[in-house]
Amino acid sequence: MNVLIVCASGMSTSLIKSRMNKYAAENNLDVHVDSDSYDNLSFVIQNYDLILFAPQVAMHYEERRNEFNGSGKVFCLLTVREFGSMDGKKLTEKCIQMYEEKYKDGRLNLENEMLEIISYASEAQRLAYEAFDWLEKKNYSKARQCIKDGRKAIMPAHQIQSQLIALEMEPDHADQIRVSLLMVHAQNHLMSAIQTLDLTERMIALYRTK
Repeated sequence: MNVLIVCASGMSTSLIKSRMNKYAAENNLDVHVDSDSYDNLSFVIQNYDLILFAPQVAMHYEERRNEFNGSGKVFCLLTVREFGSMDGKKLTEKCIQMYEEKYKDGRLNLENEMLEIISYASEAQRLAYEAFDWLEKKNYSKARQCIKDGRKAIMPAHQIQSQLIALEMEPDHADQIRVSLLMVHAQNHLMSAIQTLDLTERMIALYRTK
């Protein structure tokens, strides 16, 4: 597992990186840790499995996690206490635990991925129904904003789905994709949310022309 710690400049994470690598080496763990500036994340992220955010760049955490949702990367925001402790053992074990929660025996944990799709799709559908409520009150601006927010909310679900499709198309990873009732249920939520957003958006357009 390749881990990247990002902070404002990449300098304050050097000691943490060294301690984590030392603990991993002493315990024969397949973990390698690097550190870098947050500004370089987009250029190097493809080389890492897990990204640790230092507290100094906490304001960017949600945005970047959502941006790369569906990429298979694991993201973690360190608390001030965790970062300040510079405890190589605890931080390395935390990384291993988080990675194993997403991947079981090196295989993608589909149950978690499906639950995420359901969660994002449900929020998008909620916003679509809220848009319809505003539409009935002829508040078109708020109705359109709900649709906009709904499409933003559903984007991570699209990204997860795209990741799974890409894996299924690769011969070396196709066996990771197992169709289950939970997967069917998640896909149903996703498609229903998309249809509800599309239909509500068309209703807004029709109402405005009357």
